[in-house]
Amino acid sequence: MDTTEDTIVTTFISRDTFHNAELNSEENLPLLSELSLKPRDRYKFIRTIGIGGMKTVLLVYDKDTRRNVALAMMPDFNNRSNQELSKFINEALITAKLEHPNIVPIHDIGLDSNMSPYFVMTFLSGMMLSSLLSRMKNGDEEILRFYYARKMLLNFQKICHAVEFAHSQNILHLDLKPANVHIGKYGEVQVLDWGLARVMDKDLKQEIDDKKNKFLQNMANNANQANNKHVALGTPGFMAPEQALGKELDCRADVYSLGAILFSILMLRSPTAFLPNTDTRTILKATIDGSIINDVEMINESRPIPPALEAICRKAMATNPSDRYQTVKALRDDIGNYLSNYPTLAESPVASRKMVLFVKRNALRFTIFSALLIFAAIAVAFAYFVSSGKIVLNF
Repeated sequence: MDTTEDTIVTTFISRDTFHNAELNSEENLPLLSELSLKPRDRYKFIRTIGIGGMKTVLLVYDKDTRRNVALAMMPDFNNRSNQELSKFINEALITAKLEHPNIVPIHDIGLDSNMSPYFVMTFLSGMMLSSLLSRMKNGDEEILRFYYARKMLLNFQKICHAVEFAHSQNILHLDLKPANVHIGKYGEVQVLDWGLARVMDKDLKQEIDDKKNKFLQNMANNANQANNKHVALGTPGFMAPEQALGKELDCRADVYSLGAILFSILMLRSPTAFLPNTDTRTILKATIDGSIINDVEMINESRPIPPALEAICRKAMATNPSDRYQTVKALRDDIGNYLSNYPTLAESPVASRKMVLFVKRNALRFTIFSALLIFAAIAVAFAYFVSSGKIVLNF
């Protein structure tokens, strides 16, 4: 991609010129021809935010909207396969389709003057959940004080909201982990990186632009072709056992990954941190046989883990999908039960435990009732002693 010192150079190029562009693989042409070319000098380069395996993310200034935004691009797209290009554009289009407060917004998708695809997102200020948990683990007092336990659970519920919405649109994320969750200073929580997302609805008959709908259908077909190969894609330690085995997936695969995120929040360490070694083969084996969660004693000395939360975590990460929460909503609701002092579905509370929770839920009423009861008892006792002559009011 050609750049000046401060500008990402883009220009209008005719469609004929585009089709005559020299690419390493002609199979990329139909894919990229679905994207529009963008005007020159719209985005002014500020700095590089990050470089990943498939894309580079830059902080740029959008001259049209007069704000800083994040631009993701493939600088070496000529050397990429059609499948990699599909994943890149699939991420952009699926994320753009998921308009939700807890999913990063997409503002623009297109090609630069070198025919390199890119997409533009909201620039997020804050930190990734993985960095936040690392600072907590290292005893950062300011972070521990600001992100107290209840706030972290409320943030986790927001992550669940995003994934729950995606499932309502027949889309699985399949790469949920702390490194793909952004936490802002003012309560913002954003789920990122939908590059491995899978469209479960093959028809996709949403009312959208014909051109975009056609391209989304192409992406869905590409994803389905990849799925038929039973290739395990995801992050070891956070992917579900059935995902590691390359089996057919449903929303319960994301439930497992959310459970692994909850585990990281509770333990301040990822599930892989407790394995004897962290090579991929060991992690996948432990995931498939369930020892990645079953063999771990969930103890956090800095923030004790209540039994109810441990039960929720273990249920979400159950090896057998049938033993997990069957929907993200069920998981989110059980976190809500815990926060509201109701018994959770994951535990089997005894009668005494239910009574304690009932009292905690109605603490103010019980305080008032207890005070009135004590006052009434004192009044009755006082009246008894006066009437019996044991207390003399007059000399």
